[in-house]
Order: sequence, then structure tokens, then C-alpha cells
Amino acid sequence: MNHIRDNNKRNKHHIISGTAKQGDNESLAVLIKANNTEYNVKKDALDVLTDQSVIDDIAKTAKDDWIRLEAAIKCKNNKILNEFAKYHHDQRIRLEAAIELKTEFLLCEIARSAQDDYVQEVALNHIADKELLEDIAINGNNEKIRVEAAIMLGDKTIIKELANGIKDQSLKFKLASFINNGRLMKELYENADELVIKEKTEKWLRNYFSVEEKTFD
Repeated sequence: MNHIRDNNKRNKHHIISGTAKQGDNESLAVLIKANNTEYNVKKDALDVLTDQSVIDDIAKTAKDDWIRLEAAIKCKNNKILNEFAKYHHDQRIRLEAAIELKTEFLLCEIARSAQDDYVQEVALNHIADKELLEDIAINGNNEKIRVEAAIMLGDKTIIKELANGIKDQSLKFKLASFINNGRLMKELYENADELVIKEKTEKWLRNYFSVEEKTFD
């Protein structure tokens, strides 16, 4: 599971006591729950822990949220994972739990309303359900994520409506070019606020009309 934590620079050091290496579940549990134990050591200890009842207890009682999540995944405790995915204050943990559960409606909620762009993007990339993609494209709180959802959905009507409503002109350009819509692109050209958008739309329109004689969609 590496969607978020790979970016947290938590390098494994494999520093486990001799007793823990021998697979003493009780000693491993003490090591994992100790407040002064570094995360990497806790994670290494959890990796070699075998007693499912001990793992389940760690998932319920450990103070380190990431360790609780790791333990919940290892013991397949969907009840705890569901609580993480729905209610956890850390959006990254909500995301990891929802991905592990493969629950698209929870991922949709994260993609639609989370405050972290990267978390939203990862959640979106795990959604295939067209109704959920439409929900994000229409009701999302992030224009970039709404645009990506609309493109994934591929519905021209929703894309046109979104292009007419969003403020970011680079995103408007992306939508208009995706559905090859000359009218949208002409409107963007005429109202471009930035030179780069003006130049991109002009180039696109020249190519659009040079291929063959066309009328606006």
C-alpha cells in the first residue's frame, strides 16, 4: 500500500530487537504500542507479527494512526477500515482505508470534497462508476478534479456545461480541445485573459479550420 505513504519519506530501517525478530508476538506488541518507539521500528515489528488477535488489538488500540491503519489492513478488519474511511481527521488515512476497502462511494466523497488536491486525484483514479464520476464532475469542490472526472466520464453535454461554468481558462481549453469544440474554443480565444491562452487557442483554431471547412458545433 503505497499511494500516500511513499511520499512521507518513511524509509524502512529494519531495526527490531532480537526478541522481536524471533517472532515473540507479545514482545512485538509491546514494541509497537510503546510511545517512544519510532514509526519505522513499529512498522517492521508489525510486518513480522503473526498472531491475528494481537494484530486486531493493535488496530483498535494503538495510538499511532498509521500503525492502526496498517494493522487493520493486515488483519482485514473492515469495520475499523470503514470507520477510518468515513470519519478519520487525516484525509490521507481516509483515502488509504477507502482504497483498501475498494469502496467507490467513499472514494467519491473524498474526491468530491477533500481539501488536499493529491488525495482527491488519487481517489478519483480509483473510481470507475459513471454515476459517481458524474457526481464529482457536477458537485466537486475542486475545478481540476471536476474536469478530470468529466473527461473520464466522456459525456459531451456535461463537459460543455462544465466548460461554460469554470473560471480557470487553461481547464476550459482542456475541455474544449478534448471534445474538439470550435465554438467553445472561439469563445475562449475572444475572452482570454492571458497571452499563453490566447496563443494556444489561436493555434488550435487555425488547425481546426485548416483540416477541412467546418462550422461550429
